[in-house]
Amino acid sequence: RYQRIIAELPSLKAAMAQFEQEQPLAPFLLTGSNPALAAAGLQRRLQEIAAKHGVRVVSVRAQPPVPDGPLQRISVQARLSGDTAGLRDILYELEANRPYVFVDDLTITARPRRRNVSSDVLELRITLSGLRAPDAAEREETANG
Repeated sequence: RYQRIIAELPSLKAAMAQFEQEQPLAPFLLTGSNPALAAAGLQRRLQEIAAKHGVRVVSVRAQPPVPDGPLQRISVQARLSGDTAGLRDILYELEANRPYVFVDDLTITARPRRRNVSSDVLELRITLSGLRAPDAAEREETANG
């Protein structure tokens, strides 16, 4: 029985190497050669989408990466300000496109309406995350560290 398992080892290693080389999950994952670059890409994506929908980005802050199985969860916290339609459109665009981005936390607060202002301004506090595949050196470092 063990000889059969040992005999399968080379083919399993070859299959694993091919899987890592092809990276079938790549279209769904954040890009970046390290966690900081992946977080910067997520921040840039949020800022571009916000600008497209007329929403003001008040602040954005990257969070430390967190291991999530064989992947890394890359997160950013942001504060946004805008109207209902703009915030709705941002949330839709973030969740409906690739790479996948998840809304981990969301708080919406209505700011008091000012005179002569026809629309309500909403404050949005959001934590977004995406997954990134660490390279072999990072995986080894995580396993040893």
